[in-house]
Amino acid sequence: MIGIIGAMQLEIDALKSAMLLKCKKTIAGADYFCGELHGQSIIVVCCGIGKVNAALTASFLLANFDTCAIISLGIAGGIGESMGVGDIVISKNCVQYDYCADLTSVSNAGVLDRVGSAFIKSDLEIVNSLANVIKGLGHNYCIGNIATGDKFVADKSFAKIVAKTYDAIAIEMESAAIAHVCFLCNIPFVSLRTISDSCDDSAEFDFAQNMIYTAKRSCTIISEWLKAKQLTKSL
Repeated sequence: MIGIIGAMQLEIDALKSAMLLKCKKTIAGADYFCGELHGQSIIVVCCGIGKVNAALTASFLLANFDTCAIISLGIAGGIGESMGVGDIVISKNCVQYDYCADLTSVSNAGVLDRVGSAFIKSDLEIVNSLANVIKGLGHNYCIGNIATGDKFVADKSFAKIVAKTYDAIAIEMESAAIAHVCFLCNIPFVSLRTISDSCDDSAEFDFAQNMIYTAKRSCTIISEWLKAKQLTKSL
């Protein structure tokens, strides 16, 4: 099964509506919806906002279901210079920008314990297959680093620091936590995010205005990706 995790309900609603539901299991307050879409077995779950919620949900998903890969799905703030609202980001790496474990060594402060790097690589095969689908849909997209932290960013100066420090093009609150769990469990992972705002003074307003259609765009891409996987399999 392919696990698909969204932080908010609206980030998974379109997939839930489209899938053939076979069962639902509730674990630690999260509902895991198991079923099929375009002939592919999937599990769709809303984890809640933030790194702890994301990591907990990913851990229970892997512990309770036969999961072959996980995709973090939804929306994000754009911090890359070329990223605009509605553009798509596929994760090359995920990084926790608010992780700092070693106060005595600045150069190693962001290195994740048990990982050995600040950056967690995404699965290249899934990255490339998603890129091919997005090209076919005609959306603007970029493959790049996604920065994760427990903060809604509406500060352009701070966003620029994160972008420069981690060579990141998008910022949000869950992906790197899920990536961390997947790395430790040796499970392929990718984050797919649609840009909802530019992390500036108007970010809160823009997020509210754009979150529905940008979340739906992410779901549409995953649906088309699952369809493409089925067609490839049938050939």
